Amino acid sequence: MKARVRAAWVIMAAVIALSLAGHIWVHRATERTILQLEDLAACARSGDYKKAGQKALETAEDFDKCAHGLEMFMRREAVAEISVSLHGLSAYANRESLYDLCSEADKTIRQLRLLEHMYCTLF
Repeated sequence: MKARVRAAWVIMAAVIALSLAGHIWVHRATERTILQLEDLAACARSGDYKKAGQKALETAEDFDKCAHGLEMFMRREAVAEISVSLHGLSAYANRESLYDLCSEADKTIRQLRLLEHMYCTLF
């Protein structure tokens, strides 16, 4: 009987640890990407479109590096949708598309916040 109770405690501790690790992973990945997007939009608003385009590409690459880890905890479609949005941002890095760039960056930030919220409500 004691062995079963110990096994149950070990399983419960493992589930809690995995859930906590997932929360930390999702939070760090989303916050880092959100900060990069806010920096990208600030560069575009200040008129530095070349730097904004570079930051858009860097943000997409950084997100793709952590996407596989996010897919362990979240729906693959939600992560892929954010990745597609990030990869399209560099096309808007010019004077004529400033409002589109800011709008798409804000939309992607909302998607990231929703992704984190979905994880927190699941676990």
